[in-house]
Amino acid sequence: MDAVRIRIAELDPAGFRNEARAALDVYVAAMGYSPRVTWQRSPIWHEHSTWAGFTAVAAFAPATEAEEEAHIAPLGSGRRGSRSSGKAEGSADGSAGSSRSAGRHSPRRAFRWALPRRAETEPTPAPAESAATAAPAIDADEPERLVGIGYGYRAVPGQWWYDRVAAGAATAHVELPGLAAELTELHVHPNLHGNGIGTRLLSAFLDTRTEPSVLLSTPEVDGEANNAWRLYRRMGFQDVLRDFLFEGDPRRFGVLRADLHANGDTATEGLAG
Repeated sequence: MDAVRIRIAELDPAGFRNEARAALDVYVAAMGYSPRVTWQRSPIWHEHSTWAGFTAVAAFAPATEAEEEAHIAPLGSGRRGSRSSGKAEGSADGSAGSSRSAGRHSPRRAFRWALPRRAETEPTPAPAESAATAAPAIDADEPERLVGIGYGYRAVPGQWWYDRVAAGAATAHVELPGLAAELTELHVHPNLHGNGIGTRLLSAFLDTRTEPSVLLSTPEVDGEANNAWRLYRRMGFQDVLRDFLFEGDPRRFGVLRADLHANGDTATEGLAG
């Protein structure tokens, strides 16, 4: 498959809701769920977009490349990504959508997330493309397809996920960060796995956060041998809880944490292992 051009954009809540149906299509494809799940999850995702500290990032590809190169089925609605709904990664002006003021962005610049030293046994990522070899940008008038989505919000008591994680942490005598975001969803269309889109989405999501820590949960896999676990480990996520059960779900989960670092300082000590 030839390289598919990808644009990463931050979506404001209104932009996220506008793209929610396309994002849910990616979610269903990535998880292998029935398309009926789209209609079940849609009101939940819309509600999440109203929660405090909500941020979202999306990956867009030219519609023709998504359909012809990645063989993603065409959208009957002919939807395209809205460039006015978010901040394009690497855009010339770095401007945000209409609902995000400069003041909202300014606290973020005080934090930088840093990767821990990789173990010798971890695979070495492919070198980043140079400016000379990078894929050309997507033209402003090209129709786009959303092919990846990530979102989250501030984790606070009273939220279903956070309350269960907090209870599990208390039982295990593990201290949770006093202020953290939850990475709620991160998905890339399976036809585009292996192209670094998940890494770019997660990096962009972390850049949107003002909290000093980010929490997430992901299903356990033997030997952590899947793309999700490899990505989270590469991006500095450490164990909080392992083999954790959420009520109503027979799967076991790992609850992970990454600390964002002020002024580039590393702060990995004291994490539960």
